[in-house]
Amino acid sequence: MALSNIRKCPLGGGVEIIHGQYTHTVAAASESLVVEGEVIGLLVNPQDSANTAHDAAPNGYSTSVSGALRTVTFLQNAAVSAGTFMLTVRKGG
Repeated sequence: MALSNIRKCPLGGGVEIIHGQYTHTVAAASESLVVEGEVIGLLVNPQDSANTAHDAAPNGYSTSVSGALRTVTFLQNAAVSAGTFMLTVRKGG
C-alpha cells in the first residue's frame, strides 16, 4: 500500500484539511499517516480496479492516539485497489 499526492490546506484557527490518494495490492501491508492534532473528520473514498467507487466498509481504516499525535491507518481490503482520502485536523486538540 502507498500514499501519494498528500496536500495540506490550512483553513484558519488551527484547522487544516489533509488530502491525498492511496493504492494497494492484495496481501500488501496497511499504510499509516501520522498527523498532529485532533482528527475531527475523515472521508475515505475507496475504488476498485476499474476506478469505480466501492462502498467503504466501516473497518476501512483505524485510528490511534499517542500524545498530540494521531495515526490513521488505511486497512487492506481485497476489493479495493485505490482511493482518495480527506482528513480534517484541529491542531492543539
